[in-house]
Amino acid sequence: MAVSLSSDQDLNVLLKENSIKIYEVDLVLEDTSNSFGKTDFDFSVFDIKYEHDKIRCGFGIYRAIYETGVIEEWSLVNGDLLIQNGLVKFLSHRWRTKGLSNSSYLINEANLKLTKEGYIVGKMPYFHLFVDAGEPPMLPLYVSFKKHKKSKPIDINSSIGVSAEMWVEVDGWADGVMYLRCHKV
Repeated sequence: MAVSLSSDQDLNVLLKENSIKIYEVDLVLEDTSNSFGKTDFDFSVFDIKYEHDKIRCGFGIYRAIYETGVIEEWSLVNGDLLIQNGLVKFLSHRWRTKGLSNSSYLINEANLKLTKEGYIVGKMPYFHLFVDAGEPPMLPLYVSFKKHKKSKPIDINSSIGVSAEMWVEVDGWADGVMYLRCHKV
């Protein structure tokens, strides 16, 4: 960045800045590893279903654009997940968004559970933009799945394969929808 000086300006005046104040802060933090997690979520407001048969689901997450109302034809990520004792665990899957997206994010960071009504709730990392070669990589957003008016829950009492949709609000221009095809294991 180049700075040009008028003839009556002095370089020392530009370098001297008294408006910036520095304050000393003394923080005593005990175990903060569980206090500030990106996927922390308050499950206490939901009735979690801890006792049920194992459920395995194939899934795909797609973008739903507000402006057009269209759900895009290509998935951002697809793969398999397992729901056991109320916990949702991602198994094999692949993000198609490229950049920093890889399977470790969902496997290591997703914090999702199943409610008694069959909704998936919680928080997870989410890559909703595609990164092309030469573009800077993007960190994931962390989105919260809640009981959404457009969601269609998993019928956890069905003995045959069932379909479900879990909608998530992402940002001001698009939502996400996770389509699931599930069966008891």
